[in-house]
Amino acid sequence: MTAVQGASAPQARAERRLAERYGPVRDARRGRRTMWILALTVAVLAGAFGLWVAIDRLAPSVSTQEISFFVAPDQASVEVLFEITMPPGEQADCTIEALDANFGQVGLLDTRLGPFQDRMNQVRVSVATSAAPVTGIVRSCELVN
Repeated sequence: MTAVQGASAPQARAERRLAERYGPVRDARRGRRTMWILALTVAVLAGAFGLWVAIDRLAPSVSTQEISFFVAPDQASVEVLFEITMPPGEQADCTIEALDANFGQVGLLDTRLGPFQDRMNQVRVSVATSAAPVTGIVRSCELVN
């Protein structure tokens, strides 16, 4: 019979019986080490996500806000007035769309805007139409690389 160092014989027997019934006692250091590794992994992933968000927010972007539109008297075109915000000196490819009463596309124009000296500029674009338009919208704008 082998006794655990520093333990009395009855205590050693009790520990052996418990180990036979429930398995060996877990090392508390192993659990703490696992928790530290898990916490470190979560911290690294959170930091990487934060860095990705910061880089994405700092990247130059373009945004538009429609101001008004004007349908030509002969209904052969629609003029769209909008505000474009983008870094000075950059160019953007924009798609302007003319729609009919059923929101069907009756005109489409892809145009390059810029470079501008100011960050915010008002732009007026005319879109030829194939049927009577009732509105004009800016579908999209993307910076040119």
